[in-house]
Amino acid sequence: MPRDSSSNKRTDPLLRRADQGCAGVLLAISLLAMLLFWIQQNSNRGGIIEIGDPELQPPIQFQVDINKASWPELSLLPNIGEQRAKDIVASREQDGSFLDINDLQRIRGIGPKTVEGLRPYLLPIPNTETMAGP
Repeated sequence: MPRDSSSNKRTDPLLRRADQGCAGVLLAISLLAMLLFWIQQNSNRGGIIEIGDPELQPPIQFQVDINKASWPELSLLPNIGEQRAKDIVASREQDGSFLDINDLQRIRGIGPKTVEGLRPYLLPIPNTETMAGP
């Protein structure tokens, strides 16, 4: 009876036993290096972040023109709410433009202290004498 030659054939491995061991050691070192890199990259992500800390947030700085700003813009000013902002716009429409920042005192509820607090947020009013046109 003839023997099946295919069942007796011995297949040689791609790598010798010593080469397989060397490849295994290199693979283990590579995995360890990747793990250490990942740990090092993520180590500073675990801290607590204070989102609501006002010292970390820069102050918002803006200026408005009291003779042109709408009431929503004016309502963002300190100590000026929605109603005072609407009163400023109504006074501007009824009595004319503000010629000086101190003219804001004609609005009920706005006094000298409030005007001084608003100064940094208001654009300078141009002097009517220096404006062009007769």
